[in-house]
Amino acid sequence: MPEKNGLVNPFVLSDDDGYMWLKGNLHSHSTNSDGRVSPQERVDGYVNQGYDYLCVSDHNNITFVETLTCPENFTLIQGAELHPDNPFGGDRHHFVALNISEDMDARAMPPQHVIDEVKKQGGSIWLAHPHWSGINILRDTMPLTGLAGIEVFNTTCRCAGRGESSVHWDDWMDLSGQLLPALGNDDSHAAESEARDTYQGWTMVRVKERSPVIRQRVHKFLIFSCIAGKVARLRSR
Repeated sequence: MPEKNGLVNPFVLSDDDGYMWLKGNLHSHSTNSDGRVSPQERVDGYVNQGYDYLCVSDHNNITFVETLTCPENFTLIQGAELHPDNPFGGDRHHFVALNISEDMDARAMPPQHVIDEVKKQGGSIWLAHPHWSGINILRDTMPLTGLAGIEVFNTTCRCAGRGESSVHWDDWMDLSGQLLPALGNDDSHAAESEARDTYQGWTMVRVKERSPVIRQRVHKFLIFSCIAGKVARLRSR
């Protein structure tokens, strides 16, 4: 499997070798934080809309997957959105942590310690909606090490006119000199009936198995993000 900077280009992985595309959302909220529907209702909505995987990433609080039910062909990824203070001058950080097993008080921890703890638990941690958060990549992100990639599209932030972070993505790749995977997420808070921030963004992954490959390897594949039918592809630089 060809790799570049530890990442795999999904477009070179053949159907003939058993690879398939799976569609998912890795950033959503429930009544376990500031979402308007229960965790199970959030899961049911994405199942019914044809998604293949979901993370209910409540703020500073893991929604444990064993408390939820879903079809056998649907994968639940355990995680949370974490918010350490930003010591570099910008607004508070927003990180999406995937595949973590224990809660942490991220608000009382420096951002680098949060990143390190997520990785210690075997998870991956992503910079969420930097445009909405007012993040300056040079000032606020480059001092940190260990972030897996960036959320380049966020549906709920688009409602505020700041949903796309492609400039931040470009800046980060230019400054670091490396390819970075990107996520497209809903960050859903509203109920489906509100037609506000559900089922408009998704991240596609190229895998052979639905589970546990998605849980373990989502950070390894060069991902492309879909935004209501539009595609933002990671390109070679």
